[in-house]
Formats: sequence, structure tokens, C-alpha cells
Amino acid sequence: MKKLSIALLLFLFVSFSQYRVNAFGMGSDAGVPDIEASRSSNIVVGNGVTYILTQGITLGNSDTIKVLYGGTFVVDGCTIQNANFQLVSGSTVILRNNASVIMAAGKEFLAPAGAVVEISEGTIEY
Repeated sequence: MKKLSIALLLFLFVSFSQYRVNAFGMGSDAGVPDIEASRSSNIVVGNGVTYILTQGITLGNSDTIKVLYGGTFVVDGCTIQNANFQLVSGSTVILRNNASVIMAAGKEFLAPAGAVVEISEGTIEY
């Protein structure tokens, strides 16, 4: 059963090219709930996936947002509190529409060579 669940999760990450996240959950524009804004959770954005956050969230102390090679994480007009990003070369983070990222205590927003960080309208705070 665990192998089937893991295979299904991998299939979902590879199959969908765009996610929209709101206060009610993560999913396609159809609104399939998976993660609530008040619940802490790790977020992993894989190759070829665009993950769009449209409502604010607060991450738990040990949670991270990992953007892998070829993945794009968009913060669109909302705030991420207690943020901890892990980027790799070839990953992209976009802040737009007055988005705000407030980093977790003791964490820095580090973008390695080859990662793209585009802030058209937004801030990263410590």
C-alpha cells in the first residue's frame, strides 16, 4: 500500500503542470483540497511544475519549501510567514502583486548560482 501511495504522489507531481493554492487547499483550479493555510506542511515543487500560492500560509518551524530543478514557485499577492526556502540551480521563485515572504528566525533566503528569483512586486523580510 505504501508503494502504491508513493507512486500515486509521484504521478500527480509529474502529471500536473500547474497548481493553484488558496486558503482552502492545494490543487488544480477545480479546488481539490490537500493542504490548508493553517496546517504546516513541506512543499516540494518538482521539475516542470508551477506552484501558485494565492492565499497566505504560515509554515511550521521545521517545514520547508523546496523548489527543484525546473520547478517554479509563485507567490501571488499573499504572505508566507515563517518561510524556509531550499532552492537549487535551475529553480525559479516569483513574487508578484505585492507578495511578501517573511523568513523564519535564523533562516536566510539563499539562491544558488543558476536559480532565478524574480520580484516584480513584493518583498522578502527577515
